Amino acid sequence: MGESEEEEEEEEEEEEEEEEEEEEEEEEEEEEEEEEEEEEEEEEEEEEEEEEEEEEEEGEEEEGGEGEDEEEGGEEDEEDEEQEEEAAASART
Repeated sequence: MGESEEEEEEEEEEEEEEEEEEEEEEEEEEEEEEEEEEEEEEEEEEEEEEEEEEEEEEGEEEEGGEGEDEEEGGEEDEEDEEQEEEAAASART
């Protein structure tokens, strides 16, 4: 009878270990899902910010000024100048 009790204890220990492993795996999966959700939220926020910036830039162009782009400098100035020239040309016609 001593052997069967030992076997039962071993089986119970193995089952407990398996359960612990499963729980750890589930926790890892949950963490991964949370990270993915956070990344998606960050991407959405970035997209929204970009859209807002574009809308602001369009609004500034409609007002006739280059606005912040002129102060900041950079590649956008050239694009703004081209758009303004096109707008001026179309306004003449």
